[in-house]
Amino acid sequence: MQDTEEKGSVQCIIETPLRLLTREAVRRGASYLHPVQEAKPLLQPSTLSSEELELLSHYITHTSRAIPSDADELYALHVGIPNLAFGSRPVMGSMLALSAVCKCYDIVRHSRAPLERLEEINGLFVLADRHHRTSLHQIQAALHDDHFDTVLANAPLMVLYALAGHSARVLLAKKARRSGKILSNEMFPLQSQWITSIRAAYVAYVGVHNSSSPCSDFGNIIPNSPCAVKDDSASHTAALSGGNLYPPEDGPSEGTRRLLLPIVSATYGAALEKLNARAQTVWIGEGDLNIHARSLPNSELHACLASLKLLDELFTTVFAPNQSSHELPPPASSTSNFQLNGLEKASPWLRRYLARVTSATPSKLWRRTIMAFLNRVPLEYLQLVQSALDHMPVATHQTDSGSLDKPIPLGTAQQLAMNIFSHWLVLVMLLDGVWWIGSIGQWELGRVLSFAEAQRWTLEPAETGESWWPESMYAVQKAIAEPLE
Repeated sequence: MQDTEEKGSVQCIIETPLRLLTREAVRRGASYLHPVQEAKPLLQPSTLSSEELELLSHYITHTSRAIPSDADELYALHVGIPNLAFGSRPVMGSMLALSAVCKCYDIVRHSRAPLERLEEINGLFVLADRHHRTSLHQIQAALHDDHFDTVLANAPLMVLYALAGHSARVLLAKKARRSGKILSNEMFPLQSQWITSIRAAYVAYVGVHNSSSPCSDFGNIIPNSPCAVKDDSASHTAALSGGNLYPPEDGPSEGTRRLLLPIVSATYGAALEKLNARAQTVWIGEGDLNIHARSLPNSELHACLASLKLLDELFTTVFAPNQSSHELPPPASSTSNFQLNGLEKASPWLRRYLARVTSATPSKLWRRTIMAFLNRVPLEYLQLVQSALDHMPVATHQTDSGSLDKPIPLGTAQQLAMNIFSHWLVLVMLLDGVWWIGSIGQWELGRVLSFAEAQRWTLEPAETGESWWPESMYAVQKAIAEPLE
């Protein structure tokens, strides 16, 4: 694959999934004039193997009920998307991939001896990855035609797949580390694909939303999606309530709620003040250099400062006494021109679901409010973060013993970006009660801390005599989580 040849390119890492999910959606105007014929196999139901039928059953009976926050979302995941999947191979593939990693998580989390079932777990990871990759390739055909439902349904499934897969791998890696077990690379946590997937789903939503505006005159030549599912969600909502919906998971586990949450709530204000002061110091220092060098302002630092402002708003929203009065507004790109956009061609139940899960509409759920930070920050900021994360091994035993000690030339903007990112990861640690997020925040922050120590970064000025706030919160969370895992 061509992307593997450009492994070191941050742009390639970010561009690939966004291109697969959204490039053609954003350029829909041209395809209205010269529509491309849909490949027939995309719409033909595929024959499922015995193993795949088991995954389908697991999705219907468990996965689709363990994610929704209310009956409307239960309809989307439990009724709408499965019916759509029977006529759309990409959606079926993404659904099976999510089911497979959900099954992995259940084995790792709830079975008595998960490390004795590594072969089974590895087989599920391999099967999930195969379905995910196949779906990524097939979705390109949907982007060339009018299959808005296929594109939109695939987006949240891929986000859930990326997060749930990473959560399961992280949990397995932590159990294996404590038991002295060496995992194969196929079962170990990946780099930063989960970040890319969250951003890609939002861009897919915005891409379809904006697709018709430039060419609204041609909207009447586009038929309804052949994979559309009738919007009968209202008649199903009452029937889907009660035992069909598991208690929604939205934030910290019990231990995190009792111990870490009050500490974060009491200390985040001072931590953000220090972070803002540090950012201003970096900005002033960079400005002095620009004056002497007669160069333009650093766009990377601009992106960092914009992201820091969003982080300030996010902490205020999460810890506001009356959260409903401090909901984050949706990004401007998602709220304009609703009367003329490609979303009108998608099923109403799916439009509503996507608007909620991508936080294109305000949400009171912590898991969406916190994770939406990745959708709101400038793309240039995410590139800085991912370029830094790519230097960090997912585990020290996977690399040479001295590889962490080799100097990595991270620039000033990259270090500031990672400082901001680490403060955000503290919020992600508060989502450890959400099974498809789990210990991701703690794992990623631990990677940053190990790398920072090896690189001798100055995370907190020595004259303060205090430890770095994310490091202190990490220590608390680690003490809470380890006895329970």
